[in-house]
Amino acid sequence: MNTKLGKVKLPPCRPKTAKNPNTVTHIYYDHKNLKKIPLIDLSTVCVIYLHNNEITQIENLKSSTVTSLYLQCNNIYEIKGLEDVPNVKKLYLGNNEISVLEGIDHLNDLEELHIEKQNLPMGTALCFDPRSIMCISKSLQVLNISGNGIESLSSLAPLRHLRSICASNNRLKDIEEVCELIKSWFYLREAWFLGNPFSKKHRYREDIIAASYCLDFLDDKAVSASTRNFIKCFENEKLKKSSRPSINLEEIVPSLPKNYPLPLKKAVSASLVQNKLHILGPLDTPVEKKSTISPNKPRLKKKSHHNRIIKEEMNHFPGSFSYEMRLPT
Repeated sequence: MNTKLGKVKLPPCRPKTAKNPNTVTHIYYDHKNLKKIPLIDLSTVCVIYLHNNEITQIENLKSSTVTSLYLQCNNIYEIKGLEDVPNVKKLYLGNNEISVLEGIDHLNDLEELHIEKQNLPMGTALCFDPRSIMCISKSLQVLNISGNGIESLSSLAPLRHLRSICASNNRLKDIEEVCELIKSWFYLREAWFLGNPFSKKHRYREDIIAASYCLDFLDDKAVSASTRNFIKCFENEKLKKSSRPSINLEEIVPSLPKNYPLPLKKAVSASLVQNKLHILGPLDTPVEKKSTISPNKPRLKKKSHHNRIIKEEMNHFPGSFSYEMRLPT
């Protein structure tokens, strides 16, 4: 290292090998074409990198210090062997062959679960074991289940502490079900739903934002607080209007003439109902106006519009004036 005093020789770094177990916190076994997890000392290891291999089973993992486990891009078809690493907080299992999310009943501190893009047969989807979902419901904050052919998220309802969910490129069609789930996820701040059938519908973003509480990002687009409040107010007003009871005129007035148009029969206001709709007759029947003049009181003659205008104009002329006509000489 160059300084003002010249070159200073730094002491050599202690290698992270088995000879110095007190310094071994990360183990790198990625891209090694491994078919099995080797049996090694994990007494001080916190992070294990085993991704991009050919591992088919999770085994030989016994440690209370491991907090992050990278097993993506392997050939794992079943989640087993995690009972002896109970303190794992980050688990990466993407790009494997797992068909059921299970075997994580002992991971009570799991915060991040990445199980995206499983290599499953055509037409099949990733399933969720209810017992496993309940066990991680109080700790899980980040969930990535994209690209797994999932048609429903109803089994994920217990995950009340989710802050980020990536469910893009699945087969989700029912946006109402998704919105109901988001209403129960009070801490959700990031969500990805692109690539699902309901994402092609008009105003799907507005529906999800209106159902959320503190969503900041939706499909990589920021959601400001003002935008969220405006959409919520708009949806609330729309809900109030839709909740008003509709009145069918035919049910109230059985003897209603048949020549009333259909929109009139379905959109009668409550005020008309209170004013005794039975007095209405057919549309072609003239309605007689009731006279407000007493028969004993003499009726005053209404001044014509023409006379009133002449009188108003004369008030603007001076009291005396003359008009002289001169003939040409």
